[in-house]
Amino acid sequence: WNENSRQELSRILQEQINEILKTEKADFSILMNFNYSERSRLIVIDGVYVSKFNRDPYYTLEDFPGFLRSLLDFMNAKIIEMIGEAGKSNKSNHSKEVVEPLKAILNILSYHTDLEGELCNDTNIQMLSKLLQKNIKDYRNDRITELIMKIFKAIARKPAGCEIMLYDVAIMKSLVTILHNNPMDSAVDILDTIATNEECLPVICEHGFLLFTFNIMISGTKEASSDNNWKARRAAYKFLWNVYKNEDYRRVILKLFTFYLPEQIAHVALPSNQE
Repeated sequence: WNENSRQELSRILQEQINEILKTEKADFSILMNFNYSERSRLIVIDGVYVSKFNRDPYYTLEDFPGFLRSLLDFMNAKIIEMIGEAGKSNKSNHSKEVVEPLKAILNILSYHTDLEGELCNDTNIQMLSKLLQKNIKDYRNDRITELIMKIFKAIARKPAGCEIMLYDVAIMKSLVTILHNNPMDSAVDILDTIATNEECLPVICEHGFLLFTFNIMISGTKEASSDNNWKARRAAYKFLWNVYKNEDYRRVILKLFTFYLPEQIAHVALPSNQE
């Protein structure tokens, strides 16, 4: 409720009062169907104003799992609308319409970590992957990228979600693009989360993600002098180091370093007396 709302309501009431004075009749259907313009722009899912839910950390719901599923259904429908059923880009900019639902998903996961598994299926992960790709290509909205990265971090904590992500080449390419161009902390966190999830190590080592990460370590970002360069390279090295510390997969990392790097660098990077 604000001054704009007050003026809108006053205007429609005055119109009806004038109509009554003029015809001695009132059309109450107009009043019953009236909606504030600001409210009509708000996203309502399962009767919940999503922006209000995000602003209130103490917002209580009877069914958090159900609300999360409805948010994901909304997002899946929105992605279809954004990219078009034939896969062609839709010129309409829907980026603002996905920020609040993404924030709501992240807020639910922050308070209910037991619901992280709800996202760990092909449909939801591919939906987030498509939105990330479109955002990088068309919208370039860092807020959307950051929210998706944080949700992916939650997914990566679950072995099932981590495995789906690692086999989704589009996600890995997007992650590498972010780390190369603007390695935000949430993208770096994903590397750490994946590397410390021992159940995902077999997938990591049989998939091309090791090469993606190795390339980040040796090349960094596009601007060699930037702080982001070192942030990305440190994250990539830490990722490879975490894999190396696992005895079952140490040989894979050792072979990668000794084959491509000078012996002195490989020896310093991967000391044999590692703890």
